[in-house]
Order: sequence, then structure tokens, then C-alpha cells
Amino acid sequence: MPYISREDRKHLESCEFPPIDNLAEDIRHIPSGKVGGALNYTICRLACLSMRPEEGWSYASLSEVIGHVESAAAELRKRLLNPYEEYAKHKNGDVEELADIEREHNIFWGNRKDPQGNNYDR
Repeated sequence: MPYISREDRKHLESCEFPPIDNLAEDIRHIPSGKVGGALNYTICRLACLSMRPEEGWSYASLSEVIGHVESAAAELRKRLLNPYEEYAKHKNGDVEELADIEREHNIFWGNRKDPQGNNYDR
């Protein structure tokens, strides 16, 4: 979850190394078609360098690094990609087979209620 305290954010933005904004700007200037690879490379290095255990890597420590990267990807998907897909579905029409499955299994995200009768928030 990327919601760290404002104090922790200030520390990350003012550290002695180039701030995140500078790193992002450098990546943006990489030639088109190579930005994805550069971003992937940077994320991998940042994750491994910042979480490297003093006692050396183990399955558990490697799994923890991957878990944090996957959590960041899940947050981006939830906040950015999923809403865009909902917009495209409403604009262009649903995939009927998927809509049928939702109806068949009573999966209506906007109107779904928990056992107490409260609406689920998607």
C-alpha cells in the first residue's frame, strides 16, 4: 500500500540521492519503445537494493521483495486500469459472455450488498 506518512514522503523526496521526480524525468527522456524496459529495470534495482538483507538473500526475503512489487502493481491496476476498463465497457459495450456470468452468479458490483444489507464499494 503506497499510503506512507507525509513525514516519510518528505524524507524520500529530500534524500541525498536524486529524488524520485528526477529519476522519473530521466526515464521519460528515454527513446519511445524503451521506456517500459527502463522502468522495469529501475523498479527491479530499486526493490532489490532497498530491501537487500544484511545476512544475504533467502527465499523469504526474495518473496517479500516480489510481494511488495506485486502490491504496487495491484494498486496501479485498482486505481488506474480498472476504472479505465469500466469506462471502456460502458462506452463500447460489455462482453456478453462475461455479463452473462455476472448475472448468473449475481455479481453486480455497483448494486451488490453484504449480508447486513450494506452496499459493497468497488
